[in-house]
Amino acid sequence: AALTDSSATLALTLAARARPLPKLNWRDALAEQVVHACPLSLEQLTADPVLVRGIIVRSQYFDQGVCHAGLRAGSLVLTLGAGLCTRRARLAGILDPAVGWFNVDLPEVIAVRQLCLEELVGFDEAMQYGMPVYLREGAAEVGWASQKQYISLYVLRTDVMEAHRPQLASANCGKGCI
Repeated sequence: AALTDSSATLALTLAARARPLPKLNWRDALAEQVVHACPLSLEQLTADPVLVRGIIVRSQYFDQGVCHAGLRAGSLVLTLGAGLCTRRARLAGILDPAVGWFNVDLPEVIAVRQLCLEELVGFDEAMQYGMPVYLREGAAEVGWASQKQYISLYVLRTDVMEAHRPQLASANCGKGCI
């Protein structure tokens, strides 16, 4: 199915960020990981090199703005309409780990978050990879991100994903994405 409207924008920007560009000193490992976990055609989405370059330059511009904002422990970065943003992961080694990061999204996304908190007993909630994740013993096992018409669920343990693949036969699944 063809992507349209905001789902196309989310996929295009994620795919562009997943394209390493040595000339721009660019690599976004998390974007690469997410694209490979989802049923997206990286080649098709990044066919326009001018668009890819523009998305990367824009990402670098905002990354630099965050880095030069003088953030310190107690500061909070607020991202409105975060989509599939991977900025927090890209800047993890640069920013003070005590800087808070808050992504705001639609009410449907907030409802999924509440469900995760109720069902994932024994997990800690955190923001990693630019999305809410649920950690057990410090390791992220579940995460999710908002799309235009659905929410993607990321199961980061391949053994769990494979064990439940028969129950997911009717769902659109990638290696670790439902």
